Amino acid sequence: MKAIRIAVVTGVLVGVVAATVHAALINANVTGKITSLNGSEVVTTKNFSSKDVISLVTTSKTAKLVIDDNTGALEVVDKCGTLLSNVTTQVGTVVTVGPDANSNKVEAVLLSFFGTSTTNGEAVVTISDKTTFKASETFSIAVGGKILTGKITTSSAFKPSPSCL
Repeated sequence: MKAIRIAVVTGVLVGVVAATVHAALINANVTGKITSLNGSEVVTTKNFSSKDVISLVTTSKTAKLVIDDNTGALEVVDKCGTLLSNVTTQVGTVVTVGPDANSNKVEAVLLSFFGTSTTNGEAVVTISDKTTFKASETFSIAVGGKILTGKITTSSAFKPSPSCL
């Protein structure tokens, strides 16, 4: 009887710990440049960051940029991990390019920007085989007369706000 109670308590504790990490979402950071050609044939560039990407979707100060580990999509989520918008979605076949000089996995993917349902970009993804959650993705997306280039990096598992539990 005592063993059964210990097993139940252990199971509940493991369930609580598992619930604190939102499944398959990994915190992400984006930096890049937007290059556009104005009507007068003047090329302009502007830097952007995660904050700029999030502001295109919501005015919420608690929204986060994440990578969905199951789909590879870059997403904006609320503090509880609820999807607000896809930013980029991987489409097409992932092609393994090979390991880099540090034996990291390297893949090339096609991207669709903000759910336009067209392939309008590509990315090269490097995933560290030695460090969980560490990945970087360099990308180039052409949309609406603008070219967005940059880098997405990941850090740690997304944890929802304690008020969401």
